[in-house]
Amino acid sequence: MRAVEKVACAKKKEKSEQWLGRLEDKIRNGDVHAIVLPVHMANEKHWVAIRIDFENEEIAYGGSFIF
Repeated sequence: MRAVEKVACAKKKEKSEQWLGRLEDKIRNGDVHAIVLPVHMANEKHWVAIRIDFENEEIAYGGSFIF
């Protein structure tokens, strides 16, 4: 977790905002159908995977779901 935080803090805010803006454009244009990302649950000190499916408007989480 600390390594991920270091990388996140090292990046400039403008670059992150530009990247998020490009991702938003791709999602809105239908170029990206789903994304999978890790999420840190700080209270539980645990990581889980989250999948956001834009086509089917579904959100799934856990470690063993099928894509």
